Amino acid sequence: MKPCVSVAGVSRAEPGLQAAALAAAEMGWHVFPCAPGSKRPALKDNWQDLATTDPDRIRCWWGRQPYNIGIACGPSGLVVIDLDADGAPHDGTARDGASRDGPYRDGPSQHGTASLELLCRAHGQRYPGDTYTVDTPSGGCHL
Repeated sequence: MKPCVSVAGVSRAEPGLQAAALAAAEMGWHVFPCAPGSKRPALKDNWQDLATTDPDRIRCWWGRQPYNIGIACGPSGLVVIDLDADGAPHDGTARDGASRDGPYRDGPSQHGTASLELLCRAHGQRYPGDTYTVDTPSGGCHL
């Protein structure tokens, strides 16, 4: 077994989360622990380099605490579309105050799925609804 990499805090494990992390790794997805109830990486070092498919390391990490599961998209060969539940103003200014240009900058507030549907229609493409989808805590989803 490879040595564990240092993670923040030690508590009790959650078998369901460990099983889910192992299942993701079996699909070739590189996982890393996130703080419980958060999407903030729990690793003290570079999580992108430490993300793994190694079942021993995964058991070590998730055997300590009920970590959420992070997936490093690059090494996993994944492309993710983040469709937020939109609460941002559409006056050309984003939540962070940055200027936003684009076809929807002055339009009504809408969910990210509606924006993607419009984009697909505008380019004669089908909506990628048959891909793996995960709901996010904020009401959006990741495709």
